[in-house]
Amino acid sequence: VIHDDDLERMTGVNAKVSETRSEELIRLKLRDPLEPNRTSGESPVPLSQLLLEFGGKTLLWLEMKPDGGAGLPRKVGDLLDRHIDRGRCVIAGARSQAWRQRQTQSQ
Repeated sequence: VIHDDDLERMTGVNAKVSETRSEELIRLKLRDPLEPNRTSGESPVPLSQLLLEFGGKTLLWLEMKPDGGAGLPRKVGDLLDRHIDRGRCVIAGARSQAWRQRQTQSQ
């Protein structure tokens, strides 16, 4: 899961997250937060994997970025529906209205 719009700060790669395929993202190595010129050896974790590990065990807080694309609420919602019970996740950010619309349509 990457919070930034681009990969520079977290990986040192000059590319936008939205333009990078998930297969490429999980092969990248994250920068060491204490020594940014070194990698930590760890890779970004896909949201589906995060939900498998933590969904249902704790309340999750997801922030959806405004430039995530119009299909983002549907994609995230589909993952949440498969992995956790409704009410176990808080959706925040500029796409919150789109999320509420999706919730209403699926009820």
